[in-house]
Amino acid sequence: MPKSKVITEAVDSVVPLEQPLRRLEVLAHDVGNDELERWAECELAGYTDGEVPSYRVSKGLNFSYSGINNGTFKVNSVPLQICFLSEETLNDLKEVPFDEGIPSLKDWPKAIRQSISTDHI
Repeated sequence: MPKSKVITEAVDSVVPLEQPLRRLEVLAHDVGNDELERWAECELAGYTDGEVPSYRVSKGLNFSYSGINNGTFKVNSVPLQICFLSEETLNDLKEVPFDEGIPSLKDWPKAIRQSISTDHI
């Protein structure tokens, strides 16, 4: 399998990203590049060892709380003031690793759109 085909597929938006990553994994195995093979494998299946590359870590504190519904009073998508959070919780929220594989990450926008509640409108 020529390297140029993997490169062309990687930049071509017509083929799913999984396809060139799988080909890259095979190529890396064929040439004995264990590090590249492991990277392609993790991008496809997810990072399960806790080591997530920096480009897969989101930084920020823009989030909403929607956990109150006692039958009488309901809160949906309300900005949460960070002054109520402990320093440990803030640190956990500041950096969120995206350790899932590419197939899972591709479905996130659709899942998020479906989960957005319009009850408060």
